[in-house]
Amino acid sequence: MSEDWISFDEALAYVEARKVSNPASRLWDVIRRKRIKGSFPGDADDDSNSDAWTDYHLNTRAAFMSAADRYAMTRVYLPSLLAWLDRLSGGHVATQPKPAYGRKPGTGKTTTDAPFVTMMRDLLASKEANSMAEAARKVIAGNPSLQSKTTTEPSIVRRLSDLYKKTYPGE
Repeated sequence: MSEDWISFDEALAYVEARKVSNPASRLWDVIRRKRIKGSFPGDADDDSNSDAWTDYHLNTRAAFMSAADRYAMTRVYLPSLLAWLDRLSGGHVATQPKPAYGRKPGTGKTTTDAPFVTMMRDLLASKEANSMAEAARKVIAGNPSLQSKTTTEPSIVRRLSDLYKKTYPGE
């Protein structure tokens, strides 16, 4: 047998290292769908290692085996496994969930806005502002660095107010 062919368990170790969910069933599925080249020992001349899954293997022989027997008898062609794993980590399969439709990820301004939220709290505590929105507008007026050509005042007020609510819940 060539060094290019490995057992199902050895292939499974490669898949588990990539932290794929349900690694055994996922590996079997990609073998069954012929995305990875796999075979049973003795299907062809062991020296050629050119044997691959046929419809006979997929629909008849492997279908009537237990998963443990199927895994024990399956050989995986290492170059095709490595190519599949490269595609998997290369972005063809989502590795991180995307934000829900219509929701934007955070602005990333939480740390830079924190001092302004503290100023808003001081204005509210000293009764110099009657509402969160008024406190935000006073902070914006006193800090031109908050204003930009692309951001409107209402959006800055909303951003500061949202951060205020997260920082000081219940106030």
